[in-house]
Amino acid sequence: MESWLTEAQFNFGMMLAKGDGVPKNNVNACLWWNLAEASGNQAAAENRAILEKQMTPEEIAEAKRLAAQFVPRSAPTDSPR
Repeated sequence: MESWLTEAQFNFGMMLAKGDGVPKNNVNACLWWNLAEASGNQAAAENRAILEKQMTPEEIAEAKRLAAQFVPRSAPTDSPR
């Protein structure tokens, strides 16, 4: 996967975890960090592990379910490279 996309997934997870410009949402933060981690982003794995300590088992399961069901759309042709 493109490194810029993995970085964007990580950053969006960070925004969701902090509630920075978007409503705070730990489940969705973990979703995006799971996706970034699957592409090799170690910082996403570390942040996800920390955040999961504040979540219920049901929330963690939901984040994993959403990540497993995620189907990316094609990147726009004018995407940064």
